[in-house]
Amino acid sequence: MEYQFIHLEFNIMEISNQNKNVIIKINQEEYLHYHEHFDTWVCVCGNYPKSDDGFWQCDINGDHVRPTFGEIPHDLGHCGRCGRFFKLSDQKVLGFNFSPKSWRN
Repeated sequence: MEYQFIHLEFNIMEISNQNKNVIIKINQEEYLHYHEHFDTWVCVCGNYPKSDDGFWQCDINGDHVRPTFGEIPHDLGHCGRCGRFFKLSDQKVLGFNFSPKSWRN
């Protein structure tokens, strides 16, 4: 088995461990950016909604919620590539959830 290590430096506000699901909330200014050519929001890691990893609707802890078409619940999204979760209305990154719970469970 191969492991990938990621070095992150953030001003950590809170770390919680909910049933082996580690959630890191950051107190730092980090935002998604808008890509004019593709007309979409792009995560700090380079991921975007229509990529293979995509964005997922989530709750305040970055855990996935049942997808809805039209109105987005909680105004929150989760990056399927790097684990960042963010507020969609202002694109501010709220934290990381590397192993989000699925709405299917």
